[in-house]
Amino acid sequence: ARSLAQAVWAEHPDALLGARAQWLSGAARYYQGRSAEAAPPLHAAQRIFDAACETQHSLKCSLMLGRVHRDLGCLDEAALALERALAQARSLGHGEAQTEALNLKAGILSLQGADEPALACLGEALGLARALGLLEKQADILSNIGRLHTSLGDYPQALENLKQAYDLLKDAPPGTRSAAINLLNLGYLYQEMNEVAEAQSFFQKAHAVSELAADPLMATAALNNLANIHRDCGEWARAGALFEEALRLARGLEHKSYELDNLDGLGQVLAAQGAYEEALATHRKVLDIAREIGDREGESDALLNLGTDLLALERSAEAVDALLASLALAEQLCRQRTLLNTHELLALGYESLGDPALALKHFRAFYRLDKALFNE
Repeated sequence: ARSLAQAVWAEHPDALLGARAQWLSGAARYYQGRSAEAAPPLHAAQRIFDAACETQHSLKCSLMLGRVHRDLGCLDEAALALERALAQARSLGHGEAQTEALNLKAGILSLQGADEPALACLGEALGLARALGLLEKQADILSNIGRLHTSLGDYPQALENLKQAYDLLKDAPPGTRSAAINLLNLGYLYQEMNEVAEAQSFFQKAHAVSELAADPLMATAALNNLANIHRDCGEWARAGALFEEALRLARGLEHKSYELDNLDGLGQVLAAQGAYEEALATHRKVLDIAREIGDREGESDALLNLGTDLLALERSAEAVDALLASLALAEQLCRQRTLLNTHELLALGYESLGDPALALKHFRAFYRLDKALFNE
C-alpha cells in the first residue's frame, strides 16, 4: 500500500490526489511501526486538505498524527492534534471519529499523569461507542479503563472492565491490536496482583497475537512485560536478554516511551547484579528521555531508581534529593505503590545521614501505606 501510494504521489500532479497518496503513505508507515517516517507525509497531506477545506480528510490526518506523536513520545504535539480532531469530528457530526479522538486523548492525559480526566474522557467515549454499536471500539475503551483502574490500585474494577472487553473480542477477527492490548492489560493486572503464572500466560498470548498480526509495536510491549516477569522472579540473564531484544525493537521503531521502559528495566537488572555505576548511568538516560517526552510517571520511576542506585553507592545525600523529587511527583500522580517504595528508601537514606527523626517519619508513612494497600 505504501509503495502504491508513493507511485501515485510521484506520477500525478493533482494536488488532492497527491494529498490522499501522502495520507496513505503516512498511514502505512505508522502501521508498519515506522512512526518517525509517518509524520512528514501526514503533515504535508493535512496542509493540502486544509487549503481545500477537505475537513473529513484533514480529520483523518489529525487522528493519525495524534497516534504518531504519542508513539514518538511527543505528548504536547499529540494532545494538540487530538484536540483538533475532536473539534473537527464534532463539527462534522462524526460520532465514530469523536469516539476515537476521546479514547486517544484519554491515553495522552494518562501519560501526563491526569488519570481522573482520562477516565472522564473514556466514559464519554464508551457512551458514544455503545450508542453507535461499535463493539471492537467498546472493547478498546474498556481495556483502557481497566488499565487505568489497575494503575490506581482498583483491581476489582479493573478486572470487570477487562473481562467485558475480552468477551467482546471473542467475535473479533484474529490477530488484532485490540486483542493484543486487552491481553497485555490482563497480564499487567495479574502481575500487579502477584499472580505471576497468570500474568506470564497473558503476556505470551499477547506476543503470539502480535506476531500473527505482524505488529512490532505490540510485540515490543509483550517482550517488555515478559522481561519484567523474569526480573521480578530474579531470573536476571533471561530478563536482560528480553529487555535487550525489546530495546532493539523500540529503537528501530524510534519509539521513545518503549525505549525508556526497556532502558529502565535494564538498569534494574544491572543494579540487581551489583553493577551500580552502570545502572546509575542507564537510569540517568531514562530520566533524560522521560523529561524530553513529558512522561511524568517515567520521570518518577527514574528518580526512584536513581535513588536506589545512589543509596547502594553510599551517596546518601544525592539519593535523598532524587527520592524527594520522586515523592513529590508520585503524590501529584496519586501513585500509591511508588509512594510506598519511596518512603521506605527515604527512611533508609535519612538513617544513613544520621537523621533519625526524618527516618522515623518516612518509616511511619511507609507502614501506613503498606497497611492501606495490602490490608495487613
